[in-house]
Amino acid sequence: MAGFIVNGHGSPVNSVVDIYYTYTWEAPILMELDGTKGPLVYKYAKSVSFDDVRLTWYDTVGLFAQLSRWRDSVWSETEGLRPAQEYKKNTVLMSYLPSGKRKQGWRLAGSWPSQIRYGELTYVNSDAKIVELTLTYDWAIDELEGDVQ
Repeated sequence: MAGFIVNGHGSPVNSVVDIYYTYTWEAPILMELDGTKGPLVYKYAKSVSFDDVRLTWYDTVGLFAQLSRWRDSVWSETEGLRPAQEYKKNTVLMSYLPSGKRKQGWRLAGSWPSQIRYGELTYVNSDAKIVELTLTYDWAIDELEGDVQ
């Protein structure tokens, strides 16, 4: 499957190489409160920004209610846009090998759901319903666990 080397990392074609797959990931921390009070202002690195992260998974029982609570913490029909300290949370995303070892990922500080899509409703196919969550965040910190080289 793999067949590349970048700056000495990677491997030539080898059927026993450990590969991180798109489906071997987890979010061990999603929506954890922190002390974030609002947007950052940089003195030297003006206009620093981080791209949003999009997570996609199957819709399951209870997921709608959990995402709705987080969405409602950002904006409500009666109160409008709420203060950042009410909706900004910490999120940790980890990618790992199929063995469950050598996790790598990111801690997204001040994250919040900028977009939630609950998937299509249709009579023309019988696929599982998909949920997409777009996370916007202030900054990211690398997270490494296990046997990391």
